[in-house]
Amino acid sequence: MKTTIFLTYFTLMLCTPFYSQNKKIAMKRKENDVIVVMYLTTGKDNVKTANYTLKNKEEKVLLKDIRGMENLGHGYQAIDAKNKLIYFSLEKGNIVFKSGVKDVIRTYTVCGTAPSYNVTIKDTLNHFEIILFTDNMWLNKENTMSSIGQISKNDADDCYFINGKREYSYENYPATNSFSGIKNENPNAVIFRKNNLYGIFSKTEAVYDEIKIEDLMTKVKKDKLYGYYEINKVPKYKRLDNFIGLYARFELPNGKKGYLTGSGYEYFDK
Repeated sequence: MKTTIFLTYFTLMLCTPFYSQNKKIAMKRKENDVIVVMYLTTGKDNVKTANYTLKNKEEKVLLKDIRGMENLGHGYQAIDAKNKLIYFSLEKGNIVFKSGVKDVIRTYTVCGTAPSYNVTIKDTLNHFEIILFTDNMWLNKENTMSSIGQISKNDADDCYFINGKREYSYENYPATNSFSGIKNENPNAVIFRKNNLYGIFSKTEAVYDEIKIEDLMTKVKKDKLYGYYEINKVPKYKRLDNFIGLYARFELPNGKKGYLTGSGYEYFDK
């Protein structure tokens, strides 16, 4: 039995559009006697941003000026007016704040049998050979072994799997990151080095100064800048943290800071 985390994005239900003098477009809905109001504002370069205000049934403001309000199953994650990540649930007309993302993520268990896999790198005279062994014991089938790729030693001085070693075992490997929605790195992916530059077989040549697998996502570095490969193959951030729920904290070379989403959208600090 394994525990798997999944993500449900915030959706606006029973929405009623209205207009006000200062807000161009807005919607509102009710959840557990809390009124959730979304204001759509337009910033620089005509970029529209959703801001939320939460009220009780008497229209008293409980929380205002938050962005990126997303439902994680047992509550919400959002960015508050001080540019901090907050977590809360809506209960009987009130906001109940939580200490972290684990308190608002819904979990469920998955039972069943599945193959297990083991990949190894064989060092030969002219190339590195990637070998996949599939253990089908729980399926009452024969085990299999096959070569799934080769990296020429003209292209690589060294190589290893996403765990930093030449052997890696896994089963029930997730296809996408449960929090951010980013596609996880392939479990059979090989990071290789050539002349102190790094690449990912068979996606890229050795063009990065550094490649690290962070929470099963590929973080790349080039010219002192960082990025997530599946989001921006050309790194652009002076600082880029790991994802917490839906958001990864970043800083650009010009000093601007904010939060990056799995889709590549940036929430800049106010």
